[in-house]
Amino acid sequence: MEGKKYRALGQDCQAVSEIIGELLMVCIVVLSFSGIALVIFSEEGAANPPHTPYASLREKLNTTTDTVRIVHIGGGGAEIC
Repeated sequence: MEGKKYRALGQDCQAVSEIIGELLMVCIVVLSFSGIALVIFSEEGAANPPHTPYASLREKLNTTTDTVRIVHIGGGGAEIC
C-alpha cells in the first residue's frame, strides 16, 4: 500500500519541470534587460550633463540681530571657497 503512494507522487513531476524551466527563462530575460539598462544609464554624460544649471549661495548669520542673509554669488562653473 505504501509503495503505491510513493509511485503516484513520483510520476507527477513533468509539470513541475516545465514550470521551473519557464521560471528560469523569465529570470534570464529579466537579468539580461537589467544588465542592458545598467550599461545604458551608467554613462557619465547621460546622468550628469555638463550644462546642468545650479546656483552658488553664501549665507551670513548675525546672532546679535537674529538675522540670516543669503547672498546669490552666481551659477554655472564658478566655484567660491
